[in-house]
Amino acid sequence: MPDAFAGALVLLTWLAASRDFDRPGTALLWLATAFMALTHYTFLGVAAVAAVTTILGSKLMGASPKEIAKQTLAAVVMLASVITAHITANGLMFDRWTISPTGSWFLFARLNEDGLVPLWLEDHCGTDAPVPLCAIRHSLPQDSQELLWSKRSPLYPHIQKQIASAEYWRWIDMLGVATKGSIREHPLRFASSAAAATGRQLVSYAVLNDKCPSHCSVPNFIAFNPAVADNIHNSRQLRDTLHKPFIGSVVGIGTTLALLLLLPFLWLAHRRRDAEAIVLLWAITISLLANAAMAGALSDVQNRYQSRIVWIVPFIELLMIVRWRRQTS
Repeated sequence: MPDAFAGALVLLTWLAASRDFDRPGTALLWLATAFMALTHYTFLGVAAVAAVTTILGSKLMGASPKEIAKQTLAAVVMLASVITAHITANGLMFDRWTISPTGSWFLFARLNEDGLVPLWLEDHCGTDAPVPLCAIRHSLPQDSQELLWSKRSPLYPHIQKQIASAEYWRWIDMLGVATKGSIREHPLRFASSAAAATGRQLVSYAVLNDKCPSHCSVPNFIAFNPAVADNIHNSRQLRDTLHKPFIGSVVGIGTTLALLLLLPFLWLAHRRRDAEAIVLLWAITISLLANAAMAGALSDVQNRYQSRIVWIVPFIELLMIVRWRRQTS
């Protein structure tokens, strides 16, 4: 899962953008950042926000204009390389010269759940709205996850069952027409629903979201590598002996406490005049908001999306405690 790279991407971007560009290894750090950012198109935004926050923070903390210029150029080159790679790969493989060729599908589900798509279809069906989409508009489920993944969804035969076919791209384009029209005609309502979804996503996180033993993809894993079948069937996930409620409670409480302590840690960092800590904590805070906005507002609110990044908050706060205790002693 590309989610595994999200938190590491934020920390790596901060590390690359906060150190002296001429130090050995900095170019390699930027290369590793670009690789991680390539694993999911939403990571492009996360990396951009983390880089900009780090560079601005370094400037405010007194970094030289020459060093700021070098790091800014490195960040621009990294982001441009990732954008170019995404567009080129999608163009060559699907003839879709864009960063996210299927983004309209997820955004359509979000806007449909928020009520913007039904309003637009009601006003435009019979005039300039796609006729096939109008024909199924009354059977579209409001729940975004059901619309996206359920076999009962009227989109399922055209999209999930037709991936990368001409029919698939025709429906993706029609969904794109509806999403653009909905946002264009209801910008304030879209902004309001996006802000609300961002807020919900910010506090939506959980641990062990693997849906095992009853609803995980065990047959897919075994089909991919039959040699691990015995190990999979004997795993604690399949035997349901992981004590998930206890682990989830501990991690959930710890993570929530860490989020509540972000502002106090920032205050302590400023009081101690710890420039590195200040920049890192701000980079993490802004990245959390950016991740919540891109996932919740442009797709759907799910625990998995914020869980992929929120773990770095308690991790970094523990490192701050160790750092400050060592400085004091």
